[in-house]
Amino acid sequence: MLKESPPKLKGFDFTTEEIENCIKNNSILKISLALSKICNLKCPFCYANKNFAEIDSIKEISFEKAKEIILQAKKSGAKTITLVGGEPLIYPKIKELISFINSNDLITVIFTNGTLINENLAKFLFENSVTLIVKFNSLDDPEVQNKMVGNINIFNKIQNTISILVNQGFNQTKPTRLAVESVISKTNISQIPKIFTFARENNIYPSIELITPAGRGKEYSEIISKDKARKIFYQLLDIDENKFGYTWIPRPPQVAATCTYYYTSLYINFDGKVQPCPTVSIKLGNINNESIFDILNKSETKKIRNIRENIKGKCRTCEYNKECYGCRGATFNLTGDIFNEYPVCWV
Repeated sequence: MLKESPPKLKGFDFTTEEIENCIKNNSILKISLALSKICNLKCPFCYANKNFAEIDSIKEISFEKAKEIILQAKKSGAKTITLVGGEPLIYPKIKELISFINSNDLITVIFTNGTLINENLAKFLFENSVTLIVKFNSLDDPEVQNKMVGNINIFNKIQNTISILVNQGFNQTKPTRLAVESVISKTNISQIPKIFTFARENNIYPSIELITPAGRGKEYSEIISKDKARKIFYQLLDIDENKFGYTWIPRPPQVAATCTYYYTSLYINFDGKVQPCPTVSIKLGNINNESIFDILNKSETKKIRNIRENIKGKCRTCEYNKECYGCRGATFNLTGDIFNEYPVCWV
């Protein structure tokens, strides 16, 4: 069987040339905008916050500020606006914001737990060219799925949501506009091959990765060992090569993909704080009193975004240095230095 690279997800389907130009021109291809930290679930590994009670005092970004940020991002080269949280679909003006993004010829990608999606909302999201990444940590075991969102009974709801989105046609495009997001833990590791196969069979992007030890994840007891991580990655590679004809290098933290966040993106929190990514709490600036252009041109921002030239240890001499830098979130939270070698890697 002739093997090829696995398919990508609409909105994250940047070419190598686009990424290299983004690095060269000190521009961006997307931003991640956290509308708030409010969420209706309590995933015990979530990077968002350690204390569940913290959400009671959290406010969301204003609609006018969100629009201003989106226009700045477009001016700085962005093609995609990723909406995160918390749960972004809780945001009071989520439809208005999506319509605004779409009217500016930008792609909306939403990370969602899927619990708030019904047929009417799915139709609106489809018509506004949204790509959805839906939390999906178990294919056929309700106890596993419910445990991984804080022992909240959502299994049937998530199953129904996926059916609604498939019926609406999110997985009928190339690249697909539907992904399932799974983190690999001791709790659901037996489910991962099932989820992966289900996704491939249905033209759904399998967004599967190791847990980043940030936020609640720092205290999560179900993180798997490096050896088990390596084994599951090779198991999924075997499925891809022998059943679907795709091949890729099995290296952490993402299955069949590699992180390009530092080359292409900025993370903007609901309070205006700008970070290299959601799990690295280094403040690069504040969008309330600085522009994206100004933040991109800071020396610290440039140093971090040019990670391939500043990375240390084995990562610096690795044969995959030009295309992979591991997980900077895990590296930062485990070692305290964003430039250290990635301690979870087995390559």
